[in-house]
Amino acid sequence: MPTAEELTDPHVTTYVPPPAAGPGICRTCHNASGGYPRCYSCNESRKEVSALDLIVPVSLTRTDQEAQLHNVLRDYKYSPDEEVRAAHRLHIAALLWRFLDRHTACIERAAGRGFDTLAIVPSKQGRVGQHPLEQSILISRTLSGMYLPLLDPGPGVIGRNASAADGFVARPEARGRSVLLVDDTMTTGAKMQSAAHALTTGGADVVAGLTLGRVIDLADPGPEAPQHVAELIQLRKEMWARQSQAGFSFDTCCLE
Repeated sequence: MPTAEELTDPHVTTYVPPPAAGPGICRTCHNASGGYPRCYSCNESRKEVSALDLIVPVSLTRTDQEAQLHNVLRDYKYSPDEEVRAAHRLHIAALLWRFLDRHTACIERAAGRGFDTLAIVPSKQGRVGQHPLEQSILISRTLSGMYLPLLDPGPGVIGRNASAADGFVARPEARGRSVLLVDDTMTTGAKMQSAAHALTTGGADVVAGLTLGRVIDLADPGPEAPQHVAELIQLRKEMWARQSQAGFSFDTCCLE
């Protein structure tokens, strides 16, 4: 089997490094936040749940066809070609393993405590068989040894910026675990926050969240949009351009 480096090095130019938290950058998810400590989506998605403060994106991504990482994160689940899905699952496994191999200490230092368990944010609609992210994690002996399926879909409806305290239900095995909660993509954080709330309610300590692709919405809001929305989109575009030029390296992360 190829090494993690052989699987990820050809794609390094498609990853976009998230910026460190600071003025104008969300302290929770590393999106552009304007003049506020947290971005709009993090403020909204934390309202109805016990909030998760630390979410670590491996890379920024967009949703258009030119965003190659987003295509991988979509097609490893939805491609009609099993060979494509399998190849992308390997890529995802290597990306996650390589990042955690370099930056677990960074996450634990930022959180002020360690984690002993990996859990994923499952599909809200339910899914027959293993989630593709679970399949990717189980490819790695190191990651699979830490992984437990700790969440099931709950009855609550999770909206674009609206988390739900009952959106997921923790399994009994969650109690007493120190968890790094992993998702493949994050757009507003509502699913991540809902999942973290369920684990916390179920007796787990959610140390941090990690997303492979933090989606940055750069869509033109249109002429009818409020001025502050247009200004925020412009700030995101500037952040995207700046980070795209910075170049991605596995030697650094957004917590450093």
